[in-house]
Amino acid sequence: MTEALALLTRGIAICEELCLCLEHEKQALISFEIDIVLENNLKKGNLISELVTTRKKLRETIKEKFVVQSGEDLIPLLTSPDKESWSSAWVQWQTAWQKTQIKCKENQRFIEHSLRNLTLFTDHLKELFGANTVYSKQGTPVDRQAQGAVVEGSY
Repeated sequence: MTEALALLTRGIAICEELCLCLEHEKQALISFEIDIVLENNLKKGNLISELVTTRKKLRETIKEKFVVQSGEDLIPLLTSPDKESWSSAWVQWQTAWQKTQIKCKENQRFIEHSLRNLTLFTDHLKELFGANTVYSKQGTPVDRQAQGAVVEGSY
C-alpha cells in the first residue's frame, strides 16, 4: 500500500511542477525569452516522461497487489486508516490531473493564437517588401515558387 501511495503522491507533485512549468512557458513566450522557452521545453519533456512512467508504475502496482483496474476501485477494499489516506490522495491526484489538463489546453490555445498572429505579421511584412501572399481556394496561404517557368512570346 505504501508503494502505491508514494507513487500517487509523486504523480501529484509532478502534475503541480508541470503546471508551474507551463505557466513559465507562457510568460516566456509573452516576453520573447527564447532561452527560457527552450529550457522549459526540455523540463516539460522530462516531466511528461516522468509522469507517464509514474502513472504506468502506479497502474501496474495496483493491478499486481490489489487485482483492481484503477485507484478508485481500490477504495472499497481498504481498511479504515489506509482508506482515508488513499481516498484523500486519490482526490488530490484527480484535482492535480484536471488542473494539468486544463493548463495544457490553455497553453495550446495560446500558442495556436500566437502562431496565427505571427503568420499575419509575416504576411504584412512580405506585403511591405513587395511579396504579396497568395491564398488557395480554401483561404490558406500558399507558398509561391521563387522561380517559375518562363513563357517566351513571339511576335
